[in-house]
Amino acid sequence: MHFSVDFGNLYHDMVNLNSLLFCKLRNFINPGIISSKFLL
Repeated sequence: MHFSVDFGNLYHDMVNLNSLLFCKLRNFINPGIISSKFLL
């Protein structure tokens, strides 16, 4: 039971980390798309 609780917390942390990285990646890509639209 204790293992399943720890695994659930680990999974929750991984999901939060992935969503955080995705937000940073999206914020990094969006300015590139906007600047390329201005260049075209």
